[in-house]
Amino acid sequence: MKKIIPFFILAASFAFIACSEDEIKTYDGRNFIYFSDDKVNTVVVWDTLQTYNFFFNPGVEETTLYIKVKAGGMIPNEDRTFIVDVKSENATLGVDYSVEREQIMPAGKSTAEIAVKLFKTAELEGNTYTLDFTLEPNENFTNDLPVVYHKQDTISRQHFRVKFLAELDTPPLWSMREFIIGYWSIEKFNELNRICGITIENWLSDKTDPKSVSVNFNNYCIVFANYLNSRIATGKDTAIKDLHKDSDRGYMTIIGGQMGIPAVTIPTIFPDADGWKGNQNN
Repeated sequence: MKKIIPFFILAASFAFIACSEDEIKTYDGRNFIYFSDDKVNTVVVWDTLQTYNFFFNPGVEETTLYIKVKAGGMIPNEDRTFIVDVKSENATLGVDYSVEREQIMPAGKSTAEIAVKLFKTAELEGNTYTLDFTLEPNENFTNDLPVVYHKQDTISRQHFRVKFLAELDTPPLWSMREFIIGYWSIEKFNELNRICGITIENWLSDKTDPKSVSVNFNNYCIVFANYLNSRIATGKDTAIKDLHKDSDRGYMTIIGGQMGIPAVTIPTIFPDADGWKGNQNN
């Protein structure tokens, strides 16, 4: 899931610095709707992407995701409809997914959830389906909402994306801890599992499993980082290679540097690994 932490919010011709939730609700006195924010350690975080992988949910043939939306302005004591438009270049409504175009904001509420059903079809194998959601204006809500600026990204709060697939890809836990473990590749995933004795079942299991990755993630990262660093210390020929475009010039690394996890960096004197083409792909 992609997380965007905003530095400031721009609304129409007004610039709001560190805009609070109360300020959003009374913005210009109009009723408007937007994809919800969340809070992580009291910091406002914007979700722009949600990914579901049937591979990491064996036995599941269909699932329902819930996308949060919020409304600003007056909150009447009656249900209000809002419109969500969904487009996809490769998924078919009613076959690969199901979602209602007309949604309900319950009476007396400023929040709602869009229910999206995803189906695991035979055609999904080897593919990634993408659904693009847009909140449309109607008689109840406008969509001239603020945008979020983060570094060089402009994030529209009217748009949201869902991706779903059914093959080995970045585990959700890895995505949430990417700031520690760094980029994902199949080679890196397999090497971590080999060094730490992790199985796919350990990735899927909950906290009742003593080898669950969710329980031991930091410890596994420490073991893996120490292993990679030990290989780097003996020279470029023994450093673990990874030709993924996001690797460090064809070598496997970990960001680390916190929670006791060592950083894994490649000496600048190491040449690019044979066969690495990251510079051409980035």
